[in-house]
Amino acid sequence: MGVLAAKVQVGDVILIGGDSIFLQAGVAFSKHRPAYGHVGIVVATEPSVRVLEASGSPVDDGTVEESDLAHFARDADWLAVMRPGHHTAEFVSAAQRAAERATGFDSSYDLDTPDQLYCTELIDVAMADGNWPVRLERQMMMDKPIILPEAILFHPDFTNVLVLPATES
Repeated sequence: MGVLAAKVQVGDVILIGGDSIFLQAGVAFSKHRPAYGHVGIVVATEPSVRVLEASGSPVDDGTVEESDLAHFARDADWLAVMRPGHHTAEFVSAAQRAAERATGFDSSYDLDTPDQLYCTELIDVAMADGNWPVRLERQMMMDKPIILPEAILFHPDFTNVLVLPATES
C-alpha cells in the first residue's frame, strides 16, 4: 500500500478491480478493460489513508462507512486513482453527508433510494450535492439505469493520476 498511500490525496476516487467474487458484478458489466468493480473516495490521508465506501452484496445489508486503505483494496488485483478537477472539499463533505444519511448498502442498485447507496451512487450523490455540471453516465442494466465504475474513469472532470496492479500498491 506504500506507493498508493504516498500518491493519493483527499478527494481522490479509487477504482479497484480483480477476480474476487466481490468485484465481479461491476467487472462483468463493464465494456472496457481493465474493468473495475468497486470504488471509494479518499476522505483522509493522515495519520492513515481512509476511504469512504458503500459495500455489500445482494445477500446482505452492507454498509456505507470509512475503511482503511488496506481493507478497502484487499480484493483488488488492479486499481486506478481518479482526481477531481475542482470542488474537492465540497465533494468530500457531500460524500460524508450522503454516508451519514445512508442506512445501508443498496443491493437493488436503485438510484431512487437516497437512504440506500451503492459505491458509484455514493460518488454521484456527492457530485450532485456539490453542483457538478456533469453527472456520472448511466447504463441500462437489469432493466434500470445503474452507474458502473467506468463512468468515473471516463468522466471529463476526473483525471487519471495512477494505475497499478494491486501487487505494486
